[in-house]
Amino acid sequence: MMTFDSEVELVKVARAHPKAKLVFQIATDDSKAVCHLSVKFGATLKTSRLLLEWAKELDIDVTVVSYHVGHGCTDPETFVQTISDAHCVFDMGGEVGFNMFLLDIGCGFPGSEDVNLKFEEITSVINPVLCKYFPTDSGVRIIAEPGRYCVASVFTLAVNIIAKKLILKKQTGSDDEDESSEQTFMYYGNDGV
Repeated sequence: MMTFDSEVELVKVARAHPKAKLVFQIATDDSKAVCHLSVKFGATLKTSRLLLEWAKELDIDVTVVSYHVGHGCTDPETFVQTISDAHCVFDMGGEVGFNMFLLDIGCGFPGSEDVNLKFEEITSVINPVLCKYFPTDSGVRIIAEPGRYCVASVFTLAVNIIAKKLILKKQTGSDDEDESSEQTFMYYGNDGV
C-alpha cells in the first residue's frame, strides 16, 4: 500500500509500482489543531474527483481513504466534518469505479487528561457519524492510528539540568536593566524533546 494526495505521486506510483493498492490521503480543516498537518498532507475535497479519475486512467487501484485532523484538535466538529468528507470521497470513488473498503480515521486523539477535548467527547461525536456514513453492512472497515492516545500519558521524562540563565520576562530591547521588570530563570536540560 502507498499513500498519495497529488497527480505527481500518482504518476510516480504508475511508473514504479503499477500494481500497488493506494491510500488516498484527504485534507482536513485542521485550524483548531495544535499541529497543522493538512498544510503538508492531503488532497482537498475539491480536487478529489479529479485525482480519483486520474488514478482510474492510470489503472491504479485506490482502496483506502485516510485523513488526519492534526495533533491536539480542540473541536469535535472537525472529526464530524472530516468523516462526512471521507464519505463523499468514497461515493466519488464508487462512481469512478473503485471498490474502496477501508477508512483510516488517523489520529489526533488526546492521550492525557490535561487537554481541552477529551477522548470520550470525541468518540461520543464520531461513533454516531461513523454508523451513519459507514454502517456495519457497508463493507467498509474502519481503523485508527491512536499512537498519542496510547502513549502520551504513560511516561515521564527525567533530565539533568546542565545550565540556568537569568532572563527578563519582558525584554525592553536595550541593555539597561529595568528594576521593575520581572525576572525568571531559563533552565537547560541534557536532552531535547
